[in-house]
Amino acid sequence: MRAPNPLAGAALVLLAALAVPARSEEPPCRRSVAFGGLAGQDFIPNSNGFSEFAGAFADVGMFVSHKLELGLDMHPVMLIRQPENYRGEGDRQTVPAAALEVVLRWLPGPSPLGAPWYLELMEGPFWSWHRVPAGGTRFNFMTQVGTGFLVPSGKDWSVLVGYRLIHISNANLSVHNPSWNFHALILGVRHEIFPGQATPAGGR
Repeated sequence: MRAPNPLAGAALVLLAALAVPARSEEPPCRRSVAFGGLAGQDFIPNSNGFSEFAGAFADVGMFVSHKLELGLDMHPVMLIRQPENYRGEGDRQTVPAAALEVVLRWLPGPSPLGAPWYLELMEGPFWSWHRVPAGGTRFNFMTQVGTGFLVPSGKDWSVLVGYRLIHISNANLSVHNPSWNFHALILGVRHEIFPGQATPAGGR
């Protein structure tokens, strides 16, 4: 039986709260693409030892309301540095991995600092070359919760600066269900696309 994931539960609650007002808004034909990198380390001590990671991401999204975006977050490569032994002992290994997640992103508008900000929730499958953690499985699920800023940089472009909490585990699909819990910094660029508008900047 799959154990309840508190981060996924929070995602469902927020989705329900945001979806109700979103229905009354006329969906603008906005799209977005983003790409960049992220890196972080494990922040919850456990018997698996200490781990850190770095990786790349590509993100595509479609606005389903003026402030709510639905999309896919792709991690074509992630490198996880972890102990080889499931007790967190011995030599360390670098494990290549990849993930694909559904992302829900809320963009309420300008922050007190001036730049637009966002909240995001993600969930999806995760596959690695070796077991992650060492006492777990190669197939896992990855859940992310994040926030950040979109710093304007040219017409319809912005620099993405954010922070994420990341949980990786197999959700009790195996006898053993160890996990990694990372916190990470994210840096990238984002481009918004306004189909059918001659002057995208004026249509915001």
